[in-house]
Amino acid sequence: MIAGVVRHARTSRDARALQAHLMRPENSPSVRVLAGSLATDLAGALADMQRLRDSTSADAAALHIHLSPSRAMSDQELSRAAEIVIQHFGAVGHPAVLIVHEKMRNGGDGDRHGHLVLGRVAPDGRVLEAGYEKIKLETAARLIEHELGELPTLGRHHRSAVKWLWSNGRSDVADWLEVAYGAAPDKPLSPASPASRQGLARQGINLSAVRSEIRDAWTASGAEAIRAAGYEITPGRKSGVWVVGRDGVEIGSLDRLVGEKRATIRSAMEAVPNPTSRKTSKLKNTQRIRKPVQRRSESAEGDPSSRKPANFQPRRLSSIGVRQPLIGKKTAFDEIAAAARKWTAAITARLDNALTVSCARRWLRLRQAELKARIVSAAPDCTEGYRDVARMRHELAVLVTAATILTEDPELALGGEAVLMGAARRRYAERATGHEEIGLNPLSDLLGVSNGLNVASAQNATGLRLGPRPDKPPNPDTVPRGGIEKAANSRDESKNTSSQPPEKPVQRRSQGAMDDPSSRNRRVGHSLRAAVKAAHGFLDRREADLHERIAELTLPHSLPDPNEIIEAQDKLSDLAQELAEWDGLNYASIAKLRIQTDRSRPVGFIAWVLGATARYDAANRQLAVFYEQREPLKNAVSHARRCVRILKTVQETRQAQHDASRRRDFDRLKSQLELIPAARLALAENPRIALGGGKALAAAARQRRAEHQVAEHRDVPEETQSTDPKP
Repeated sequence: MIAGVVRHARTSRDARALQAHLMRPENSPSVRVLAGSLATDLAGALADMQRLRDSTSADAAALHIHLSPSRAMSDQELSRAAEIVIQHFGAVGHPAVLIVHEKMRNGGDGDRHGHLVLGRVAPDGRVLEAGYEKIKLETAARLIEHELGELPTLGRHHRSAVKWLWSNGRSDVADWLEVAYGAAPDKPLSPASPASRQGLARQGINLSAVRSEIRDAWTASGAEAIRAAGYEITPGRKSGVWVVGRDGVEIGSLDRLVGEKRATIRSAMEAVPNPTSRKTSKLKNTQRIRKPVQRRSESAEGDPSSRKPANFQPRRLSSIGVRQPLIGKKTAFDEIAAAARKWTAAITARLDNALTVSCARRWLRLRQAELKARIVSAAPDCTEGYRDVARMRHELAVLVTAATILTEDPELALGGEAVLMGAARRRYAERATGHEEIGLNPLSDLLGVSNGLNVASAQNATGLRLGPRPDKPPNPDTVPRGGIEKAANSRDESKNTSSQPPEKPVQRRSQGAMDDPSSRNRRVGHSLRAAVKAAHGFLDRREADLHERIAELTLPHSLPDPNEIIEAQDKLSDLAQELAEWDGLNYASIAKLRIQTDRSRPVGFIAWVLGATARYDAANRQLAVFYEQREPLKNAVSHARRCVRILKTVQETRQAQHDASRRRDFDRLKSQLELIPAARLALAENPRIALGGGKALAAAARQRRAEHQVAEHRDVPEETQSTDPKP
């Protein structure tokens, strides 16, 4: 028996391809569901296997096992062979479908073989152990051959199969195999792999027929008879290997085709001269032809122009520069392909780097434009508004620095936004050290202020002190279209009137108020009190919000059932109601027939004459008709109930994940709520923390809580030491 196994139904497309292959009409398929599924056809069984696969972490839904006996087998024998395979794999209760094909074969007596589609996941969630499927199947095939009376087959895993048989109490089968092939037989050789066999079939070569013809010719007269039959025999790539071909197509190695050892074929072929040389062979994929050594003639050696130094190496030019000289053998194709892949990877990496830099520059431009628009359109009316404008101004300056750094070192874009902006913030901090004010020209460059922009409106929008720098001449790049001369004249006029402060249309103050230092202190104190008040309000609102969200998370929350579960439950209720109606309609008749058939069947001449036997048989047939009518309804209800159970299992998994996410959110919010008292204490100790905003307040609260925990941890040993008695 020849058997093979492969995993299938990893995807829905794979399952459909398997179904189409097994249900080809030219093979006259007959389907039988063995166990584990309520379906009546292959499509339904595969759908069940896929649903079970999706409920676990299994990669494939089924194993496709083909069983090809060497003799004609009935349906019962093929079913028994499938049962042996299922038992040996430990898959009792798993979904299993047997498809029997009737197909002409080249060798053997039987034209029937079977395909077993075995589900890897059982209805209770058990998954078959992965690995060693081929060894398990080969051992099961030997058990089938021993039980059903076939001749033993020598497999590639013969030793592993015999070892398992000895270890699991099947010494009778192990002795049977050792009598047939010995204790340590050589591994069998296949004439070709399945892929090579299919490739030859596409070229019109039947490997089985060709192998029989070559084997008969070799048995009759050796290599001469094979050549006389129209085949070519040429040396292969490896030493001692001879390749058989026909019409320019390579069929296979001679030792595999005739079933002899390679050493025997080598000694036989070396004793016979080979009329077909490597040079004249037309077969594909033969050994590489080496060029003979070209010796220089005497005249070339005597020619002074032909003399070259001993260390001379010719220069090999190409489109990418000078290449390395060829030393020794020519470069193999694998080395050339590796070099090509390396060059392609380098070009791809270079293009990716250029694309990353371009995307970074575009992101900087878009972000700068967005911040400029927000700063110009801002109208702050409180301390928090002015703080937002100042924050946007600072971020805009950092973005400009980032653009400069990116021009100097484009490789910073490869590290992402964090690396680029981190370098920009460090550069900006270094440059901003010692500068507290920003003049008109730099701010105009950042905001895009034109000649017609009102200075007072820009000052109100940004909260900055706008004015010309006395120590810096006008920048020609930032001067409007009025020209550099107008800017210079305006600068001279500003020098003459520098003793008078610029007039502000929005906020007018007297000369004394502007020059009084106490007014500045009052403004700072007012802004600090407003910031502290805003911070306390923020903490109150945050605490109330956290309490509300924590209270919401403590309540149980169930996910709504998806539409699939609702539809499956509705279908189950409809089918159950239909089955109940059928039972109610036929219950009396079935009960009466059961009473008639409870006793044993009457036999004898008197019972036959009286009609008791005929009545018993009629009742039994009628009862079988009722059972046959009820079976589809019962199977449909069981199938729907099983679908509902699987969908509910999936829904329970989703609910568990949802509950775990809510628990994580609860722990996070609880930790944030514990920071509120620490934040209030830190704010009471240092009210200036409120000027830093929410981040500074949170950082101070975390630091205070950490210090408190460290202090508690430090105090524990001291208390312990104080309570211990002195020695």
